[in-house]
Amino acid sequence: MRQITKDLNNLREDDLITIILYCLYKFTNDPKLSTVSELAFTLDKDNLYNLCSTFGGTTLRVPTLDEYKKIVKVMLVFEYINRDGLSFSEACSKAGVDNLDEEIISIYSIMNEVLESYEE
Repeated sequence: MRQITKDLNNLREDDLITIILYCLYKFTNDPKLSTVSELAFTLDKDNLYNLCSTFGGTTLRVPTLDEYKKIVKVMLVFEYINRDGLSFSEACSKAGVDNLDEEIISIYSIMNEVLESYEE
């Protein structure tokens, strides 16, 4: 038993979290948990705990990097318009997005609506 404890102490934190989460998957046989052990490589134990505490039991769809980047670009467009006084097409050009892209226009419209509702 002492050797197991010693070996466990030598494992990295992400290894331990991976083992714990993989065992959780095997215990529940829930296919939705089949890849949850990969979270150990992106979250530390405290953030993993916070994730479980906040969203435990729910199904999340994690945005793709492209979706994330697109929102960030539209936030830049918003900033360039509202902070720097650029036109929509100038702001899009500066942010590196197509001002005729319907998705960009739609996201900007929604973001504009949401952010205008916040008072400074």
